[in-house]
Amino acid sequence: MPFLYTEKEDRKSEGAYAVITGYDGSVRDLSVPEELGGLPVREIGSSAFAGREDVVRVVLPRELRTIRPFAFQRCASLEELYLHNGVKDCYDGILRSCGSLRMIHVYCERKEDFRIIRDILRDADSILNFHIYLEDGEARLTFPEYVNEALEDTMARAIHFSIEGAGIAYRESVGKGRIDFADYDRHLPKLTDYDFEAGVRIAAGRLLYPYKLAEEARERYEQFLKAQSARALMCLIRERETAAVRLMTERKLLDPKALQAGLKQASKDGLTQICSLLIRYSEKETSGQAKGLSLEDW
Repeated sequence: MPFLYTEKEDRKSEGAYAVITGYDGSVRDLSVPEELGGLPVREIGSSAFAGREDVVRVVLPRELRTIRPFAFQRCASLEELYLHNGVKDCYDGILRSCGSLRMIHVYCERKEDFRIIRDILRDADSILNFHIYLEDGEARLTFPEYVNEALEDTMARAIHFSIEGAGIAYRESVGKGRIDFADYDRHLPKLTDYDFEAGVRIAAGRLLYPYKLAEEARERYEQFLKAQSARALMCLIRERETAAVRLMTERKLLDPKALQAGLKQASKDGLTQICSLLIRYSEKETSGQAKGLSLEDW
């Protein structure tokens, strides 16, 4: 077994358990087992996988309880992390400087326990995407980045702190035992042009997985994507979000200019599924009128 670990005794007399300290060798998909050497895996040690450039996907075990500081820091290729909400202690910096991270999947098997999501959000000021699996549905939430600046006022001999970006407002919708989806959905108007790509992810995520999504919020998200359909579609194509592109075609959120530019870019990138979606949408919308788009146009 290439996993490196040590044995540790539980202070509450629940027996010994394994602490992961590293991995011997190269690995792309890092799936941490439930047990090692007959011991349950309950902890990822400090900097256990820090600085690895080979790891793309990480799956953590159901019974994991602790993730120590900087466990996955500077994992430059890490794109997806899967974990359960049974994690009680999540220390600082576990995902710091993971620039390729696209999605954090959280299985919420413990009711009204969102500590792991809250703790990860509090530790990071960069944009974060969560896919949350709940007992009665799924939710996909994006939390924009923010910048916390300290500005020195030499004349007044004082330091003024300012926070730029909507990331803090979105993060405040997540508490230890509750996610306030209505509050999360109220923040769309706070986004600026700087947050545009985050806004597209937020809108697409909520429409694709409308967990506790009010009708008013649904309409607001659709209006946002329709009003900015050309830019929004290019964002989704760039991120290869086929399901979100399909949603925009099904709900008729694309205008002709967006279709033309989108098909050109998708064709250039070799995204055949997205090309097919856009062509079918064009043909449907222009049925009985002018000829629809086709790949021959490019």
